[in-house]
Amino acid sequence: MARGTKTITLSLPPDVVDEVDRLTKEEGLTRSELFQQLFRQYSEAKEWRRILHYGQGQARKLGIREEDIEDIIDELRD
Repeated sequence: MARGTKTITLSLPPDVVDEVDRLTKEEGLTRSELFQQLFRQYSEAKEWRRILHYGQGQARKLGIREEDIEDIIDELRD
């Protein structure tokens, strides 16, 4: 039967391992749980940066400035 997880090996400097262990105790997590949460947060942040970059590009193409946003939203709500 296949496992639901895969094992990987990481090499980290001793001071980083100390910080990982401090965080796991503080948060009540295993190392695996901590790294899973960190990866998910990193991945979500990267996706939001991609969306922001796309939105900024579209705004430039349409000539929309940051100060125009509230007016545009108000117009759409009316």
